[in-house]
Amino acid sequence: MSKHESIKRSISPFYFSQKLLSTPPKRNFTKNTSATFAKNLKNFLYRWKNKQERNAEAFYNRGFKAHVIGKIDTAMTYYKQCLEIDPHHFAALNNMAGACAHTKNFDKARDYLEQALFGTRGISMVYYNLGLLLRAMDQEDGAIEAFQQAIELKPNHFWAILNLAEILVDRVQFKDAIDCYLRAQPIAPDPVTVKLRLAELYYLENDFAKAELMFRELLEQRETPEALYNLSWLLIIQEKAIPEAIALLQKSRLKKTPYHEALFNLAVAESMNGQFTDSLNHMMSYTNQTTPMDLRQLVKNYRVLVMVNVNNTAASMEIATCLFKDGYDDEAIRELRLLLRRKPNDLETMKLLSRFEYETGQKDLALRTCREILKLVPDRDCLDVYLLMSKIYGSQGDYATAMSHIKKAIDINPALPDLNYQYATFLAQQGEFSQALKYYKKIAATAPGYPRIQSRIRMVEEELREKKTHKHSS
Repeated sequence: MSKHESIKRSISPFYFSQKLLSTPPKRNFTKNTSATFAKNLKNFLYRWKNKQERNAEAFYNRGFKAHVIGKIDTAMTYYKQCLEIDPHHFAALNNMAGACAHTKNFDKARDYLEQALFGTRGISMVYYNLGLLLRAMDQEDGAIEAFQQAIELKPNHFWAILNLAEILVDRVQFKDAIDCYLRAQPIAPDPVTVKLRLAELYYLENDFAKAELMFRELLEQRETPEALYNLSWLLIIQEKAIPEAIALLQKSRLKKTPYHEALFNLAVAESMNGQFTDSLNHMMSYTNQTTPMDLRQLVKNYRVLVMVNVNNTAASMEIATCLFKDGYDDEAIRELRLLLRRKPNDLETMKLLSRFEYETGQKDLALRTCREILKLVPDRDCLDVYLLMSKIYGSQGDYATAMSHIKKAIDINPALPDLNYQYATFLAQQGEFSQALKYYKKIAATAPGYPRIQSRIRMVEEELREKKTHKHSS
């Protein structure tokens, strides 16, 4: 698997907007209005002379009023009365179809729309409504044909173009869907949302360059959380302009983006950019928010940071530390040794390895690692190494060697209480109580709150008194 594909699979996903370009309210509830005053007057005079036409129109208007306020059953009753008088009443047929669709009686709705089409072949709205109905019935071929008819009759019928595009998306015909959205863009009631959908379709088509361009145009018009997040996603996946991706993700967080995964991708981008400390902190924060106290998940997330940048030694060391805390000692040590193969003689890695070896009882290996460190760096950088070596020798009963190493550590930092305490303890174990007391008192003077220091002083003073008493009695 290529690194590009690995990054795509590892980072948090591209997010779709979830914004639906729904049809306008009451789109299917259309009154039988006329285009001109003259035509309206002609219809009025005709109905005034024709009582049946007047009655049909009255029933239709009552039905329409009931329909608008949601009284579907009442509306259907009036529409039926209208159609009994005038079976070809277009508006009643159209709205009756809408009412039947509302009650999920799709077959009946289709019958009414086909009756409406029989007498009014040139009305694009009926084809559009038929397309909506067939789409709801999962008859996509018929829906496509109906929407195409609506567009042919009315080329700027935005909602017909949009619905046709979404059927093509469902069929994974992304190129054709893109063509539809490009056609709809100039006549869209909300151009920003259309542009956002276009960017998403370019992403689905794996045309990341065009998707990126679309998101950039979108951000010039409106900074939406979707655009900020997804543009950063595209930059990360293409491994380019990573500082810009970081800035976009930081901005999206300030805007309280709904995607908490933005924090994950921010950590990944920072690792790619060499900001290792920031990447660790953000990844830990993300993991604590999503799966708190889950060390294994934290390890998995840290591995992504290493995958995008093998030089992220800090993440590799954190992986080993998490494994060690979780009781996977051998796995943790193996992780550090693998890291040393990639980055030989890394001081911090070697120090951590020696500590893990010591804590797992592999004292000889720990000593060997410590000696390798001493060959690589000057003494001033080896205080903790000398301290560990003194602990190992002390645990083996070799107090003389242990004391020599702790003395070297004290020479590096004479004021550190831990070093003086350990050296004093070795002196006491060797029976050199006077020297031990000297170091304990030094700690008490410089760090009065040091744990157990006063009890140690009393214990050594008691030993000295007993030794003095024993000397006088003999």
